[in-house]
Amino acid sequence: MIKKFRKPIVYLLAFLLAFPVALFANSSNHAQAADSGYKVADDFDNVSIEGGGYDWSSTPASISNDQYTTANLDSSLWPTDYLRSTDYKFAIPSWATINGIELKVERKRSGGGGSTVTDNSVKLVKNNVIVGANKADTSTAWTSSDTVITYGGSSDLWGTTWAPSDINNRNFGSVFSAKRTNGGDRTVYVDQIRMKVYYSDATAPVIASHEDIVAEATSPAGAVVDYVSPLATDNYDPESPADCAPVSGSTFSLGDTTVTCNKTDSSGNAAIATTFKVKVEDTTGPVIGVPTSTPDTTGEETTISAVITDAASAVTYVGISVNDSSYNPMSKDCSEYRFYYVLPYDSLNPITYRIKAIDELGNETITDPISTITPVDNDKPVITLIGSANVNIEYNSVYVEKGAVWTDNIDGSGNAIVSGDVVDTSIVGTYNVRYNYVDSSGNAADEIVRVVNVVKSTQAPVTNLTVIPGAGKVNLSWLAPLGAVSYNIYYKKKADIDYPSTFIPTANTSTEIIGLENGVEYDFAVVAIDDFGVMSEKSVVSSAPRVAAVTTPVIVQAVNVTTQEILPQEPATGVNTDDGNEDNGDSNKADDSEGKIKGDEEVDTSEEEESVNWTPWIILFILIILAGAATGGYFYWFAGEDEMEEKTKKANSTVTVKEKSKSQPDKKSESQSKSGKKSRRW
Repeated sequence: MIKKFRKPIVYLLAFLLAFPVALFANSSNHAQAADSGYKVADDFDNVSIEGGGYDWSSTPASISNDQYTTANLDSSLWPTDYLRSTDYKFAIPSWATINGIELKVERKRSGGGGSTVTDNSVKLVKNNVIVGANKADTSTAWTSSDTVITYGGSSDLWGTTWAPSDINNRNFGSVFSAKRTNGGDRTVYVDQIRMKVYYSDATAPVIASHEDIVAEATSPAGAVVDYVSPLATDNYDPESPADCAPVSGSTFSLGDTTVTCNKTDSSGNAAIATTFKVKVEDTTGPVIGVPTSTPDTTGEETTISAVITDAASAVTYVGISVNDSSYNPMSKDCSEYRFYYVLPYDSLNPITYRIKAIDELGNETITDPISTITPVDNDKPVITLIGSANVNIEYNSVYVEKGAVWTDNIDGSGNAIVSGDVVDTSIVGTYNVRYNYVDSSGNAADEIVRVVNVVKSTQAPVTNLTVIPGAGKVNLSWLAPLGAVSYNIYYKKKADIDYPSTFIPTANTSTEIIGLENGVEYDFAVVAIDDFGVMSEKSVVSSAPRVAAVTTPVIVQAVNVTTQEILPQEPATGVNTDDGNEDNGDSNKADDSEGKIKGDEEVDTSEEEESVNWTPWIILFILIILAGAATGGYFYWFAGEDEMEEKTKKANSTVTVKEKSKSQPDKKSESQSKSGKKSRRW
C-alpha cells in the first residue's frame, strides 16, 4: 500500500536553503568532476514492503527541524514500510557522466531498553522503480539522538548505470526502511533525507578547421607568417583558440610547413588535433632599380647601369635591349649590372632600352621602355587643351577644370601646369585660364589660354501675382523671386493679340495702373529682372476695371424758371394764343420738377465708375447755388456725371415753359411776351 503526502510550506524553506549551495557548486570553475550539491525531495510517500510493514507518518523529511516522519515497531518484528522520497529537481547537464550518488539520512530511535533498531533497506528509485544495491547498515544499532548516516558516495553508482536524464526525472529518488530485534516496542524517527549526485565532463573539445595559407617569400629564409588560430568549442568550457605550432608570427621557410593545433578542456578531455599548411613561395621577379645614363667625356658613349636585387633567390641573368633589339647580357660590377652602348653625339632621336632580370626560380622582370638623354634637344613641347578653348558656364554652377596635356620628343607627355585666373562661378565675368610647360632641356611650350565666361541666362518669374480692379484702374501686387531687383509691367486689352513694346518700370512689388476703360477685360504681365539684366518669363493675370455704386452729388444743370428762355415755337393746331383759351399742345409744357433738387436718384449699377476730377464741378455747384439764391431760382441734383451730361443736353434742346395752371396762365410770362422782353438762361 502506498500512502502519499506532500510537504507543507516548511519544504519550500528547505529548497530555498539548499538552492544557494547548488548554485554555488554549479557556478564555480568547472573541474574534472563536479556535483549537484545536496538537494531534498519534494514528494514523500509510504510504499508497502514485502512481508508487511509499519506505516510512516505523513510528515515530510525534507528539512532538519525535529519535525519527524515516524513509524512504530511493535513486538511483531515487522520492518517499516518504505519511506520513498522523489522529485529532487536535479539539473545534471546532458553531456555529464554520472560518477556516484550519495544519500544522507538523519534519524534516531525512541529511548528504553530491551530491543535494538537497525537499517532494513536503503535503495534508489529510477523512474518510480526500486533498483540497485541495498546500502542498509544492518549491523549498526540506531541511537536515541539524531544521527546523520551517509549511504553511497562520489564513485558509488549503487550497482546500476545512470544517465543525466534518469537523475533529472522527477520519479528519481530513494526508499528507506528500518527494523528492530527482539525486545520492547520502538518508535523510529526520520528528520531529513537529502541527496547529492557526482558527475564529470567526458566530452572532448572540437577544433574548427583552418584553411591553408600561401605567403610570398620576403628573404632567402622564407617569410614571417601571421595567422589566427582556429577556435575550439567545448560542452562546458567557453570557446577559445586552439594551441597551434609553429605559432603565428614564426618564420616559415620556402615550401610547405604543417601547423598542428590541439586543445584540452578543464576536465582533461583532449580534442582531436587538426592541421593546416603554410606554403611559402617565391613568385616575384628581381627588383630593377632606376637605371642611370652617364655619357663619357667625349660625348660619344653612354654608360647605362642599374642595381638589381632579389629578396628570396639569386639573380641568374640580366640583359638589355636597345631600340627593341634582342637582349644582350649586362656585365656585373659589385652590386651593379652594367652595359655600354655607343650613342652618336649629334643624334636628335631618343634612344630607348629595356632591362630584363631573371632569378634562379625563373621569375622574370622587364622594365618599361626607358629613354636615354639625347645630346641635343631644341624641340619645345606642344600643349593640347582637353575640351574647348572657349567655355560658357552658368552662374553659380560647378566649373570642372579639364586641364591640358603636353607632349615632348624627349620627356614624353604629362599634364600641363595650370595658372591664370581662378574661375569663380558666383561672379559673372570672363576668366583666362593659362597652361604652360617647360621640358627637361629648358624648352618652353607656347602658352595656351582657355577663356571661361560665367554668364547668367535665367531669372525666376514673380509669384502670387494678384490684381484688385477699381474705377478705371487696377492695383497689381506680387512676391519677389530670388535675384530680382526690378520689374517691367506690360498690359493690353484681352482682345489684342500682342502686348505693346512700352512698359511700366518699377523696383517695387506693387503698382497702380490708371486710365483704363471700365468694363473692358485686360491682360497684365509682370517680368522680373536681375542685376545682370536677365529677364524672367511673363507672369500674367487678367481683370476688368469697374465702377461701384456712387451717391456723391453731381451737378447737371441749374435752371431759373423766371428767366428761362422760351424757344420760338410754331403754334399748335387748334390752339388759341390770343384769348388765353386752353391749347392741346405739349410744346409749351415745362417739366413740373424744374426748380427742384434731385438727390439720391437711382444710378444704373451696370455702369462702371470712372475717374472724375470733381474740383470744377464743386466750384460750378457753389456758383449756381449763389445765383439761384439771388434770383429765386432752383437747381437739379443728379447722381452721375453721364446722367448730368445727358439731362443737360436734353434741357437745352427740349425745355419749354410750363403753365402754372391749366385754368390760369402765368400772367407775368404773358406780359413779358407782350412787352418783348427776353427771359434770362442759366
